Parts: sequence; structure tokens; C-alpha cells
Amino acid sequence: MGKTIIQSVLFSMAVIVIYFGIQIGWGMYQTMNYVPDVIKAYETVGYLESKVSFGVIGSPTDWAGQLALLFVAGVAAFFALRWIFRTIKR
Repeated sequence: MGKTIIQSVLFSMAVIVIYFGIQIGWGMYQTMNYVPDVIKAYETVGYLESKVSFGVIGSPTDWAGQLALLFVAGVAAFFALRWIFRTIKR
């Protein structure tokens, strides 16, 4: 039982690392390929002048909730895949 728990935790951590790796990679890709457009920039001037955000946009509880959800999803995926492969083997 202990081996299964360790495997599911490692699988969940791998899911979390892959998820955030994809997020970081996609952000880097978008940043490197960004081309400013002077003509379309004037379309958003009215929105930028009227909307101002104060305070923290992302909170630590958002990150904690996201990590917890990914962890639980990873554990569930591990046990589901384990069950599927065991039923196929039989």
C-alpha cells in the first residue's frame, strides 16, 4: 500500500510540473513572438483609461487551490490508469 501511495504522489507531482512547464513555455512563446500593432493599439485606449485595477490580481489561495486540485486530479488519474491497465492485463 505504501508503494502505491508513493507512486501516486510522484505521478501527481509530475502532472503539476508538466502543467506549470506548459504554462511557462506558452508564456515564453507568446512573449518572444509578440509583435506590437500601432494601429490596433488606439482601439484599447478608451478601455485602458477607464479601467484601473487596484490590489492583488492573483492571491496565494488561488495558487494553493490550483495546486491542490492538480494534485487530487493526478492521484485520481494514477488510480484510474492503474485500474485500466490491470483490467486490460487480465
